[in-house]
Amino acid sequence: MNQVVYGNNTYKLFRDRLVEGDRTAYTADRGGWPALWNAHAEMVRPFLTGSYPSIKSDVPMVDMLYQIALFDLESCNVREAYFKISPDFFPVWVFTRDISYSSYLGANYVMPSLIRKHLDLTREIRRNIGFKCTKKTVLPYDGVENEVLDMDMIDFSVKYRSHPFSKRTDDICWILGCWDVLMSGGFERADLARLVSDFEDFDQRFYERMHDPADGLYYGQSSFIDAGGTGYPMDVNHGESLYFKALSTNCLYVAAFDRLAHACRYLKDESKAGVFDARAENMRIAIRENFQHPDGYFAYLKHPNGRLEPRREQLGMAFLVLFDIVGPELYGAVLDDYPQNDYGHPEFWPFYGYDKVYHDNALWPFADMLYNLAVFKAYRKQETLLQALGSLSRHALWGSFNEVLDYESGGWHFKHARSYIWSASAYLGIVFKMILGVNNEDLETVSFNPCLPEQLGDQFSISNLEIGGMRLDIEINGNGDQVGAFVVDGQEMGEGVMKKDREKHRVIISLV
Repeated sequence: MNQVVYGNNTYKLFRDRLVEGDRTAYTADRGGWPALWNAHAEMVRPFLTGSYPSIKSDVPMVDMLYQIALFDLESCNVREAYFKISPDFFPVWVFTRDISYSSYLGANYVMPSLIRKHLDLTREIRRNIGFKCTKKTVLPYDGVENEVLDMDMIDFSVKYRSHPFSKRTDDICWILGCWDVLMSGGFERADLARLVSDFEDFDQRFYERMHDPADGLYYGQSSFIDAGGTGYPMDVNHGESLYFKALSTNCLYVAAFDRLAHACRYLKDESKAGVFDARAENMRIAIRENFQHPDGYFAYLKHPNGRLEPRREQLGMAFLVLFDIVGPELYGAVLDDYPQNDYGHPEFWPFYGYDKVYHDNALWPFADMLYNLAVFKAYRKQETLLQALGSLSRHALWGSFNEVLDYESGGWHFKHARSYIWSASAYLGIVFKMILGVNNEDLETVSFNPCLPEQLGDQFSISNLEIGGMRLDIEINGNGDQVGAFVVDGQEMGEGVMKKDREKHRVIISLV
């Protein structure tokens, strides 16, 4: 019997196929290797082998979707030097946030060395660009000496390989991606020292100019929603939108300061660690004091006049929970009553009413996954895992994980891109952060708190997983979301925590 793993009124995910109307994607044997077939489009996605961690579950579609994610990431690998963000994007472009969020979601366990190269390259490119800009992308903050160039945005991005800083005011996100690569791929003291010194350089060059001491917040775009576009009120232009203060980007500073404090403490610099601890705590307080509406929910944006935007936004809500900016007493105010349809959750709500899909009217898979991770952390419901799996499984109908969907129809729109790196990484979040339950934010230990609903069978394994220099083969048995037994190399370890010792281990986890 091919049981339903997850289903709603629009589609059903079975163990070996996904069915939506007259379209079907299914796994089938192809010359001894499993492959994904789209009956409506005759597409095939192969099984990849190599140095990647490999998974095996009782649900062939779960395993095949993992293969699609690997295939998509490989499609974006440019000569083992950096990533393009989709095969449909010009390959010279080197972007920061797409790779940083991909790393945080789980790509750090798949291609850690390439992510490190890429993020290092972004630092070089950002220093080179400085405050060079086009006439339409001037940065309006005090103390910024814009170097306005007589060229359009396309010529600028081709020449400098990225965009002006006024479209990258969420640049601090690089700390998040870099930290997760260091935690998974292993690090030396010099890596942490460089992380701190690079931040101090960029803080002095860029970030300090966006900080408003009056309320303790940072000006700039909501993360990944470029200033002046369809993610902002219709009557606000590019320059005006840069005077908003965005919940998501301010939350990123908390995450960065926390990680920098950990790095300094490891480096035995307690004085500097204390400074970062204080900056993180001050930001937490400023966010809680400035973004919460009288109705309880946290606003997407704070206007220059202090008014709060009457909208909620996925990344901001997710980061409040994932980065411990609010405690459990506020989880309901942050997360509850956010709209959802059969395809997932909107990027923000309510929409502004633009006549096209990109940020307005949109569902972005990576942002939806981060929101689901926050809900999963807050409430630990197996239904959240299954719903997130179902939403991402729909991409099998196209044979790749795509950039952005129309929220109402669940389909592509005119500006989509295929095999988009952070959409593929969103599925890795299912595997590593939900099913396997990895918590790998600590410098010296890693913990596991798996979740395996009965719809996914009672066995899940992952081999050749690199964490902190260790190589792990992990087997999960049973159903549930609580660890009953945690056995490492035949020895019961108790609470699911391992010290990073750069050795190879076999781990068996029994769930209850």
